[in-house]
Amino acid sequence: MISSVNLNDLLSVATILIFIVLLGYIVSKSSNYRLSICAAWFLLAIGMFLTERLSEVFPPVLRMLCIILVTLFGMKTVVSVEYYKGRESRLKFIQWISFVTGWFGMRPNLFETLGMKPLQGGEDLFKFGVKRIVAGAGLLILSGYIYTNLSEVIFQVLSTAFALIGLSLILHF
Repeated sequence: MISSVNLNDLLSVATILIFIVLLGYIVSKSSNYRLSICAAWFLLAIGMFLTERLSEVFPPVLRMLCIILVTLFGMKTVVSVEYYKGRESRLKFIQWISFVTGWFGMRPNLFETLGMKPLQGGEDLFKFGVKRIVAGAGLLILSGYIYTNLSEVIFQVLSTAFALIGLSLILHF
């Protein structure tokens, strides 16, 4: 197994991500549903295929992250086309970029008000999220410490549990 990362391959994957974001915006603005949904799925499939091929020699974690990002970004186009079926997308370009790259959720309509007056209670939601991210990061650090310093099986299981809970707190909140 080759575990080196070719910079050109990594830049190629980054280029694929950029194209998915840019072409996704164009596809999501189309008023022809059939054409846009086919284009959205095609964009996703091509992006995944190319990324899978280009990342073949990447270390497993990097390869997984590349494939996940391409899938996530591609699915944002599919979801957006489905959400705005029969109506025009209200997302401006900066809102689209924020929706695709700024969070893991799949509801484009939440970004229609981006740049306008903040939602009531938004500050409390932000604080709630930051607390969960900090707690999750703490659990990941604890997990890493346990994994590298304690070798008994029970500690390995505990380390895995802390890591999974930490990742869930970070990604889901």
